[in-house]
Amino acid sequence: MGDLRILIALTILTSWAISSCTWQQTKVAMPKAKSPPIQTVPKGPDNQAMVRVRSLDPDASIQDLQMSILNIVTDVKAARPSDKPMILEAIGALAEHPNAAEALQAQYQAMPSRATRDRHFMLAIVGQMRSDKNLQFLEQIVWAPLPAHSERADQADGLSERRQEEVVRMKAIHGIGFLRSPEAYSALRKIMMEHESAFLRTIAIDTYLWNQQDSPKIAAELRQVLPAEYRDYVDIPRFTKETSPIELQHQIDVRQGKSRDRE
Repeated sequence: MGDLRILIALTILTSWAISSCTWQQTKVAMPKAKSPPIQTVPKGPDNQAMVRVRSLDPDASIQDLQMSILNIVTDVKAARPSDKPMILEAIGALAEHPNAAEALQAQYQAMPSRATRDRHFMLAIVGQMRSDKNLQFLEQIVWAPLPAHSERADQADGLSERRQEEVVRMKAIHGIGFLRSPEAYSALRKIMMEHESAFLRTIAIDTYLWNQQDSPKIAAELRQVLPAEYRDYVDIPRFTKETSPIELQHQIDVRQGKSRDRE
């Protein structure tokens, strides 16, 4: 199962390289974010994102919102790790604006394709909004044609153009999973069964399970329907910021042993 080790390593490396300004999946299932009462928002220099969200005109058009959205994204980028709860609150409140999802989508679509880090970050915010309005948009990103296979790596990230794009699409898949709706789970099943990218198929499998609390019942169902070459990814070791390298290697070794036993 050499491919298993390769895909695990690629997922770890790309997560470390790009996720410093985004929020990765953990074992704790987060409820859908809700907008807090206005009086609970702390006043101070560190709540600028929430201040901007609360000041948005509820009747503002998509076009009028776009500059304000850019300022909010800048505030989120500048946030410290300790600001995460407040930032998630702000994004949850942003999701309540009737045109916010479409404004974020428009901002993403205006980004140049080479701006992979910025697009990855924008998709992290879109995903954390947990708005059903984003499902079709996220699906379109996942299913857009990928760059051709190439051995040439980008000088900055050490990743090929195709791999960089797959990492961006990974964040779109996470966003689909965060919706936790029948339609979202159906979209993930389609990705894991039909997508041209083996990497994205494994991400869809992991996202599908994580958003259903790693249910043994769901895992068993997947093993029944997945192609044989993807069944081993149902219980792939999951890397999070809390996972030590030693523990991760132990999980991989145990998982590899189970795979050999089944063979």
